[in-house]
Amino acid sequence: EARADAEVAEETARAETFEAPRRQRVGRRLSTGVTVDSLMLETVPRGPNDPQALALLAALAPLGEDEPSPRLCAWDFDIFHIESILGPATLPFVVLQHMRCLPLFANLGVNAFDFARFLTHITGGYNDVPYHSSTHAADVFQAMLHIYERGVRASNQGMVPAEEDEERLSGRSSWFFTDAELLGLLVGAAVHDVNHTGQNNAFHIATASDLAITYNDVSILENHHCAFAFRSMRVAGRDFAAKLDPDTYKVFRETVIAVVLGTDMTKHFEAVDHLRTTLE
Repeated sequence: EARADAEVAEETARAETFEAPRRQRVGRRLSTGVTVDSLMLETVPRGPNDPQALALLAALAPLGEDEPSPRLCAWDFDIFHIESILGPATLPFVVLQHMRCLPLFANLGVNAFDFARFLTHITGGYNDVPYHSSTHAADVFQAMLHIYERGVRASNQGMVPAEEDEERLSGRSSWFFTDAELLGLLVGAAVHDVNHTGQNNAFHIATASDLAITYNDVSILENHHCAFAFRSMRVAGRDFAAKLDPDTYKVFRETVIAVVLGTDMTKHFEAVDHLRTTLE
C-alpha cells in the first residue's frame, strides 16, 4: 500500500510538471448544468477525483475564450503520459479540452452535453487493438491541433479582413474554415479509426469479409469508420448536430467524410502530389 501511494505521488508530480496557465480560465459549465470536467473524467481508472487527473485538467486548461492551452497544442505533447493517468478518458479529454474554448458550439447551436455523450460512445467504439485505438485517435487529434493552431491560425494573426469580407467572416472560428468545416475537421480526426478491426483493407478484400462485401472493396475500413460515427449521432442524447440547418449539416457531413476517407493510405501519394502542385 505504501508503494502504491508513492507511485501515485510520483505520477501526480509528473502531471503537475505541465505548467498551469496563470490567466483566468474559461468557465467549465455547460448549458445543461453538467460540468465538462465530470463528463471527461467519469471513466478515469482511479476515479474522477484522482489527483493526477485533476492536475492535468488544471495544467492543460484553455487560457481563455478561443485561446487553447499552448501545452495541448505543442508538437512534443506526450499522449502516452496522458493515457497512463486517464486511461479511456484520454480521447474525450483531449477533444473537449480544446473544443470547450472555441465558439463553435454557440455559433452552430451544438448541444455540448450531447457532444460529450457522443465522444464517450465513440471512445467505447474503438477496439483494443495494438495501433488503431482511441489513444491513437487522441494522438492524431492533438497533432492536427498543432498543425491548425501553429500553422493555419498563426498565419493570419494580426491580419485585418477587407471591408467586403467582414460580414462573411463575422462569427467564424477561422478565416480559413467555416464553423461547419472546422467542426467536421475536429470530429473527423476524433472518429477516423473508430471500430477498426486491426487488419488492413487488403486483408478484408482477400478474405471477403462482411465489411468488404458491404463497402464493395472500396476504402472499406474508412467507410466503416464514417458509418459508425454517423450512426452514433442518430441516437437521441448523442445527436449533437440535430439543430444544424440542412445546408450547414451537409457541409459538416461532407467534411467529416472527406477527412476520414482521406486516411486511406492508397490515396497517400495522390494527396501528396496534390499538395505539392498546390504549393508550387
